[in-house]
Amino acid sequence: MRYRVLLLALCVSTTAVAPVSLSAAQAASNASGWVVPRTPDGHPDLQGNWSSGTLTPFQRPEGLGPALAWEEVERLETRAGGRIERASR
Repeated sequence: MRYRVLLLALCVSTTAVAPVSLSAAQAASNASGWVVPRTPDGHPDLQGNWSSGTLTPFQRPEGLGPALAWEEVERLETRAGGRIERASR
């Protein structure tokens, strides 16, 4: 019985604190004066200029580890820059 009472008290205290912390976080984010643009139906407005241009491959090439070294990044950027330059000619 004691454990049930402690569990109930923990649940009630957690539930009581959650709305307070959420409203404090929202107030802090609105302090800057910026408001998220909305569509007429109330959803966030995601219109704008979007680009899918990236050097990040969808699949990792064989032989590369989980992260690229700076030298590998430089080599990939140089190769991509050369392809872009040749294509623009």
